[in-house]
Amino acid sequence: KKLGREYLLSVAEIEWVQSNGNYVLLRFRGQDYPQRSTLSAMEQRLGPRFARVHRGYLINLSAVRHIEATAAGDARITTASGGQVPCSRTYLEGLRERLQ
Repeated sequence: KKLGREYLLSVAEIEWVQSNGNYVLLRFRGQDYPQRSTLSAMEQRLGPRFARVHRGYLINLSAVRHIEATAAGDARITTASGGQVPCSRTYLEGLRERLQ
């Protein structure tokens, strides 16, 4: 639900999921759609096409266009739409393995 309307979103078109308090924000076609859920619950619900890349983010593996390392050892992921998502060093190697 968003602004009194219910939306049906295609899981394949969700680019990333961001934790936001008691909600998660689903990034879909450049818009954020709030869903009352935890990030862990969404990770289980969305399945293997999504990967945890940060304590507050999941990313659709098919949306990843490139990964850019930062000086701090973390990385930034650029998606198909040009959006950027942080990737912590904890999840970086696992992400690279899943993308191969």
